[in-house]
Amino acid sequence: MNYDKSTQRVESNKEEAVIYSLSGELVQGSKLESWKEDVGQEIQKGQRIFVVDCGDLYYINSGGLGYLLRVKREVDAAKGFLALVNLQEMVAAVFLNMGLHKVIRYYASIEEALASL
Repeated sequence: MNYDKSTQRVESNKEEAVIYSLSGELVQGSKLESWKEDVGQEIQKGQRIFVVDCGDLYYINSGGLGYLLRVKREVDAAKGFLALVNLQEMVAAVFLNMGLHKVIRYYASIEEALASL
């Protein structure tokens, strides 16, 4: 898995949202740990809005799901917002079958996620 990070201003409350774009496979490994650590560092800096763009993510396994849940717990503990966007069909199917749509919000686009704030 690879990830890129950018920021985008949230018009409704003038905060910055951190946008992570994930690509490849979301499976347990060093890059996934690096991403989780990056989220933790952003939280330490006071960041509270995170959007994960999964448009280029084509596979997720139980290890990847576990990391998503850990990131969700960290964001929740900081009274933050985490949303997934642009889920590919296979990833969305895993997400729905595991019931994670009840735990982590997901939207069709970054704009839709940010508008929900």
